Amino acid sequence: MIKNRDFVKMNGKTYQEYIDNNISLSEILSQLIHESDSPQDALEILKFFKINFTHDYLSYLYNPNNITLKINN
Repeated sequence: MIKNRDFVKMNGKTYQEYIDNNISLSEILSQLIHESDSPQDALEILKFFKINFTHDYLSYLYNPNNITLKINN
């Protein structure tokens, strides 16, 4: 996907940028995501703050209620 310029323009070059561009995050949480060492660490930060995040498109096609964005706070 990184070779697809339109995808990169819309979603960023890294998974952390992808997360930040697709969820409305606070400035502090955005900074934590961008400074995380790996995509797994970025997901752990979201999990720590009780933010459910997934982008499994095939699961969504077969069960649209399976994917949610829920922020508890």
